[in-house]
Amino acid sequence: MSDARIRTLIVDDEPLALRRLRALLADEADIEIVGEAANGSEAVRAIAGERPDLVFLDVQMPELDGFELAGMIREHPRFRQTALIFVSAIYLAEFDRLRGYEAGAVDYVPVPVVLELLRAKVRVFADLYRKTRQLENLNVELERRVEERTAELAQANADLERRVGARGPADRSQVDPANDEPAEAQIRTGGNRTVRGWRQVGRARLEPRRRVGVERPLRVWHA
Repeated sequence: MSDARIRTLIVDDEPLALRRLRALLADEADIEIVGEAANGSEAVRAIAGERPDLVFLDVQMPELDGFELAGMIREHPRFRQTALIFVSAIYLAEFDRLRGYEAGAVDYVPVPVVLELLRAKVRVFADLYRKTRQLENLNVELERRVEERTAELAQANADLERRVGARGPADRSQVDPANDEPAEAQIRTGGNRTVRGWRQVGRARLEPRRRVGVERPLRVWHA
């Protein structure tokens, strides 16, 4: 299991809220804060530069709100796997929560942030993050082994073809015209008469014996 910390970006247009969330996350051993952003444009640049694993994203921001920014992140193939946790100081109706999950959010944190709740959410995400990374590493290792095995089989096949090619064409001088065996069979035995003789004996044993009749005088019994 990897012990790497979770690279985290905080996005919030309220400086006080941003500093408070940063202070709460600073005590989490699993979290490494790699950047901050005060709006959507700064967040886009920070995500492209720092490539965080996790983004705490304020829902209500000028220019780009959290939903729009989440959609942009999800559309980019490089950042599609970035986890998003929405932070909201306003009450979100079920429709807004559903909209956030559809945009790619993995969780919500209400403001004011409750430290125990934040820690619980971070622990759950950290465990999921490590298991996901472990699975990815196993897949990479499996692909590497498959490639190595494929290369070994290809090399073995090439060696076999070279050995077969080195033997050259069959030696037709070993074919005996008087032998009723096929030419290829004679070549495989190397013209060995002993081997051919045993084969002929074997065929003779397999042939059914013919019954030779002996004529005897017919006896006629008289009553």
